Amino acid sequence: MKPSVERRIIKLHETISKLEEIKKVGLDNFINSRFLPDATERLFQVSIEILVDFGNYIIRKLKLPSPETYTETFKILCEHDILPLDMRKRLEDMARFRNRLVHGYISIDKRYLFKVLEDDLDFIKFIAKKLVETIKTIEK
Repeated sequence: MKPSVERRIIKLHETISKLEEIKKVGLDNFINSRFLPDATERLFQVSIEILVDFGNYIIRKLKLPSPETYTETFKILCEHDILPLDMRKRLEDMARFRNRLVHGYISIDKRYLFKVLEDDLDFIKFIAKKLVETIKTIEK
């Protein structure tokens, strides 16, 4: 496996682990923290960007059509049975959430952010596992 892919796998494990720790503090502590919401935003951004990097890597390796946006990356992966088609909307929403974190950071509600943490962390872990398995398969 390429060193750049291995580094991203390590970084993704680190970001997910930190998000899991933050999730344990509970909503009230999260909302009242000066730092946890900001850290959570950044950790989500990095996690999603790594997933997109993995997706784009797979797309290049398999010579699939090149995506122009983050949402198109997930659309292509679903259309080519690399990720489950029934998860396409949720994946595209995740890419949009990343864009909102990057470009609309002033308007991120702390309660909403914690809800995403509670509802979507396992989903991110599932997608990460599927993408890493695919990378390992195509690099054999």
